[in-house]
Amino acid sequence: MLGSGDVLFDGPGCRVRAKRDRALSVWRFDLARESFEQAGDLGSLLLLLLSQGDRKGLQGLVKLAEEKGQNNLAFATLLQLGDTKGCVDLLIKTQRVPEAALFARTYAPSLVPSAVKAWKADLTAKGRPKIAEGIADPDEHKELFEEGWEEALRHEKEGVDEDEDDDEDDEDEDDDDDDDDEESDEE
Repeated sequence: MLGSGDVLFDGPGCRVRAKRDRALSVWRFDLARESFEQAGDLGSLLLLLLSQGDRKGLQGLVKLAEEKGQNNLAFATLLQLGDTKGCVDLLIKTQRVPEAALFARTYAPSLVPSAVKAWKADLTAKGRPKIAEGIADPDEHKELFEEGWEEALRHEKEGVDEDEDDDEDDEDEDDDDDDDDEESDEE
């Protein structure tokens, strides 16, 4: 039976793990982040960055995950960032073109034509031109996309506009808070 002070393994990995665990226990997220980066523990780094709301760190994590071939983690990070174009591009780049087209249809209808073109090209390159011909492109077959298509495009555009408006509203609220602070100082 191991005692509380006994070490089962000794090596660089254990020292990094110990450093990480200690850093987290004393709320030193900067050291924990450094440890995750040293250990190449991108999954834990994702959780830490998400909990901190560190958008720049998450964007850097996407690049790092792609470099290391951890495409699922890169995709999850892009999704958390709300980067639907990045998600579609990553799916196409990693040869998951049907998923890219379906993802685009669900979350970013304006990207469907480019995803469908990539899908058709992929099928044609694999010697399956008849299947490629059966995939409808909204640019070429508008009649097949009549029901709800324009509404989906409008909702996507409104969603983007609302996000931009929300950012502006947040800045306005911050300004209002500053005004309230000044008024209370005067009293």
